[in-house]
Amino acid sequence: MLRIVSKSTGPFRRPQAAEIARRLRGLRRFIQIVAGARQVGKTTLVQQVTENLAEAGRHMGQKMMTSSQARLSASHEFAMNVA
Repeated sequence: MLRIVSKSTGPFRRPQAAEIARRLRGLRRFIQIVAGARQVGKTTLVQQVTENLAEAGRHMGQKMMTSSQARLSASHEFAMNVA
């Protein structure tokens, strides 16, 4: 009987997830577009990024902003810099 032992410690982590998360954590949070052919892992990539960001927020004791709060904050910051 042939037994295959996997050294995998968990699900496959897409290498692009770290780059997208880094961009979303930056000071200038531009919209990130994830494009590609069918069945290449776009949804998995986005899920991994959001899980990583949510986990980081919990570890840091920070409250994650909703998208409407983020837009309001960005609008306020823009208005303060223009004035």
